[in-house]
Amino acid sequence: MDTGLHRAEFDFDLTDLVDVHMRTFLRSQFGKRQVLLAGLSAFLSFVVVLALCGLRYSSEIAIALGLSGLIVGIPVGYLGRSAYVQMLQRRIRRALREHHDERNSFHCEFELRSEGVWIKQEQVEVLNPWQRFVAADDAPDGIELRFIGGGIALVRNRAFRTLDARSAFLERARALGAAAKN
Repeated sequence: MDTGLHRAEFDFDLTDLVDVHMRTFLRSQFGKRQVLLAGLSAFLSFVVVLALCGLRYSSEIAIALGLSGLIVGIPVGYLGRSAYVQMLQRRIRRALREHHDERNSFHCEFELRSEGVWIKQEQVEVLNPWQRFVAADDAPDGIELRFIGGGIALVRNRAFRTLDARSAFLERARALGAAAKN
């Protein structure tokens, strides 16, 4: 086995760790629903407050305020969604920083084995079997290995010396995953 095509390792920091946790959360059904609710809550709150203010005036002014509330409420909803995501990132960062005793540097190893994706990080080894494998996605910042249940393992681009090594790793992951499904 040519381990150059099947093995990758790299150092990462707390920002990388938060990024992977956020990707996992935002792609889950629960995460999508929470973000949607945050945006809708901000939108509806703004529209309702504006409509209630309009009730003090004539019906024409109330209608005008209601329509402007709908128009302006869309960006307010988007800002509510963004504020929720930023708040979530801060909380995840704080929890991870506390969990890792304020450390900011970590090391991770990946290996594509016939039985699954082996990952070693923080002296913990995990083997994700190919039967749980969903896809290997070519992301701009690395290769995302996705598993049933929403788990994501991200092999950063800096783990590969060349683009050819990265491409070979990606193709090998896809091939092993496809073979396990047959």
